[in-house]
Amino acid sequence: MFYAPSSFAQDANWIGIQSNNWASPQNWSAGTVPAPYSTININTQSPVGAVADGIQFIGTNLNVGTLVDSVGSLYLENGADFHFGQVSVGTSGTGTLSISDSILVSTKGVAIGSSKSGKVIISGETARLSILGSNTHLNIGNQSNGDGHLRY
Repeated sequence: MFYAPSSFAQDANWIGIQSNNWASPQNWSAGTVPAPYSTININTQSPVGAVADGIQFIGTNLNVGTLVDSVGSLYLENGADFHFGQVSVGTSGTGTLSISDSILVSTKGVAIGSSKSGKVIISGETARLSILGSNTHLNIGNQSNGDGHLRY
């Protein structure tokens, strides 16, 4: 189920202090699961990275490992279905995004390791990364210090 836009959508910051479960409010800095159309920031995997197991979500932007020297990881598993505008993985830090038998759709573009280290892993028969729209892009390691990897 996808949610309608909310005027309360805001940045949602992963802290992962209770578990790796996306759906656990204690794992988010505001103490609530992200509202639809929020920008998602996953810039820590200490103590654990985020796992979205079968979750459906629509957001504004997805940022994994995008703060300077941060390390973030997100695992979409078992039919998770995520839709975002811009998706950035490892742009100023180190980021890992795993799409396992799940779907990730971007309507603005995907940047992987554009100035640091990013990795996107797509696995499983039903896994899909889709970049839709006329002004979209896929950038993999496109700056001098960038180290991006896309594995299928």
